[in-house]
Amino acid sequence: MKKRQPTKKPITFTLFEVEEGYKAPHKHWGMDLTNARLQSGQVIEILTIVDMTTKQSPAAEVRTTFTIHDVVKLLDRLTDKGEQHVILYIDHRKEFTSSSLKDWSQRNNVDLAYSHFGKPTSRGGIETFIRRLNVECLNALNLTSIKEAQQSIDVWRAAYNSSRPDAKLRKYRPINIYE
Repeated sequence: MKKRQPTKKPITFTLFEVEEGYKAPHKHWGMDLTNARLQSGQVIEILTIVDMTTKQSPAAEVRTTFTIHDVVKLLDRLTDKGEQHVILYIDHRKEFTSSSLKDWSQRNNVDLAYSHFGKPTSRGGIETFIRRLNVECLNALNLTSIKEAQQSIDVWRAAYNSSRPDAKLRKYRPINIYE
């Protein structure tokens, strides 16, 4: 008897059950904060944003601590570049649950989609990006300053966006998938 070949599942470029129109690039964003420790022991925070459809990261910013005003300023910078966000997937951090972010989202026609408590996998794309950022960049280097951390993350993020094939994108590089 012949062995039956497993059928390949169709590729989906999003990790969320949403309306069909939201599967276009630049419509599905994930945002999260992570932290790292400099060689001196100082803790830094990294605010990351990932396009959940193309798997590109348009921004990753380093500071000692982030306020809601810093978050809104970064989002404003991205929208000034012409990026149109429709849904922004975030968790329940204090920086992301403030009225300032809600006001910003209403002004910019952005829906805030909060993950369920205790279920970070509902924002799997951003969690995967952060895990890779930690393993391949932050943990691999002995960073001595915030400036050095920002430069290292920018170089790593550029390589992540342009030269790394992604399994979810059928081994295409994120930068080429929607060109």
